[in-house]
Amino acid sequence: MKKMRNIFIAFLLISAAAQGASAQTGGDAEILRFTSEAFSKGRIVYREKHEAEYRSGRIARAKTDYISESGETLAYIESFFNESLTASAHVFEDFRFSDRHGARYEAGDVILFTVREGGEEETRNVGKDFGSSVLMVGCQGFFYYLQENYQVLKERGKIPLKLLITGNLDIYDFEMELKDEIDGIAYINIHISNWFLRLFAPKLELRYDIAGKKLLYYKGLSNILDEKRKLQTVEIFYKY
Repeated sequence: MKKMRNIFIAFLLISAAAQGASAQTGGDAEILRFTSEAFSKGRIVYREKHEAEYRSGRIARAKTDYISESGETLAYIESFFNESLTASAHVFEDFRFSDRHGARYEAGDVILFTVREGGEEETRNVGKDFGSSVLMVGCQGFFYYLQENYQVLKERGKIPLKLLITGNLDIYDFEMELKDEIDGIAYINIHISNWFLRLFAPKLELRYDIAGKKLLYYKGLSNILDEKRKLQTVEIFYKY
């Protein structure tokens, strides 16, 4: 049961990773802003405000604020891409529950950290990387990888992922799979690699505008828990 719960938590972190920004247009520095709405059971459960900073045509920083229907800021996630495109230094904080976790770099190593309910910080050093054939992914890096490397996914069909689960100081094996391309839209699924656990774990569904380099749709577990601190499944629609 504990392992399955950790897998569910892993999907929450992928949901954050999926929430990237629209394509860059070049220039020395540029800030792009857009919004999205998360629906559950036919109603809006929260809105997202996204901001992405590009420098010399490459992503440098990204931030998402999660806003309730009443206008309250529930949480935020912010990533910095100086060290890595896919495994960025980042922090996620949920103000309602005093939870804070993320990743930072120390002497080139990735350090996962977590603070639960305002307690003491716990950390884990997970090293530098896992080889060129496997992507080490944390937080919003997944989407920015797609922006620069969609053709790699198209050629390979599937790409193995090592997902950093900062809230649990853990790493899980996932797989990103291109299911189809229809009218310029890529349909992508992300699921756990283990075939048996896949029977019980949820999957994530993404729709990606190939030419526009924009995420259009996300369906899966949310990284924002409901008011009772329970998992919720959402559909997110992005507005540019």
